[in-house]
Amino acid sequence: MGAKILDKNTAILTGYVKYKPVKHCYVLAINSRILSRYLKSQNKKLRGNILRNEDLFILNLDKKGNILRPTEKHIEISIPGTNLLNKNEILNIRSRNSKTSFPTKIAVNLKKFNLDKYYLYPDKDAARLAYELEKLGVDIPNRIMTSHSFKNDIEFKYKNKEVIVEITRKELSKVYQANFKHQAIGGGIRAHIFDVYRRCVTDKMLKKNKTIGYTILSKGWENVKHIKDIIEECELVRCYLLFTNFENKNWAKKISREIMKITKNETNLSRNTTGSRN
Repeated sequence: MGAKILDKNTAILTGYVKYKPVKHCYVLAINSRILSRYLKSQNKKLRGNILRNEDLFILNLDKKGNILRPTEKHIEISIPGTNLLNKNEILNIRSRNSKTSFPTKIAVNLKKFNLDKYYLYPDKDAARLAYELEKLGVDIPNRIMTSHSFKNDIEFKYKNKEVIVEITRKELSKVYQANFKHQAIGGGIRAHIFDVYRRCVTDKMLKKNKTIGYTILSKGWENVKHIKDIIEECELVRCYLLFTNFENKNWAKKISREIMKITKNETNLSRNTTGSRN
């Protein structure tokens, strides 16, 4: 696929193609509440055309194209089915014995909307951190990171490593007991850590040596005994706990640098260890 389609301004969203029997037409639906709300806020009708590159549909703004219709959950646009769909797809979605739609992915060049892909992230902390990581040279995936498309808040590849990041703003409770590991607040924090820790442990057990994990926590948790006690244990499987003050406007920049410092060190360490074994 050409770089013009998947440059850093391009977002890949999920969606589906459906057939409307009453109107005898085909429609592409793009799943994004955020983009839909944005289009509604423009108070003007935007038009676009759809191209296709294998299994990926591509939306381009075009004044002569079909109207983009934002709804509560998605954006719809009519498409020429005979040009974009193959015979089997048309037969399947028009058959009474099958579903009248099929899932797909859509590439949207957000520069045309005066937006960037991070605007579409449901988790704004993940968006801020991913943006700062990209500024440090990280290749952030075009696919918008949601709880449905990725297991963790941020995931990316660095050389031969798979980096995963989980973020939680949950602060220490003023009720001291609530921070204990078997209580609501403390248990919730440990659950966030465990999501990353489990993937790092699996990687270690399978001897893949590929996964590096990070859990970003609010400052203060590093001094809580049941969290402090597991920091070294987590690092044995390349699962790192990083602490920050989310009220500091530069928190994402600082954490991105910490992530990349550790990731580079782990990558170089793995390479040297492999070399010594050879």
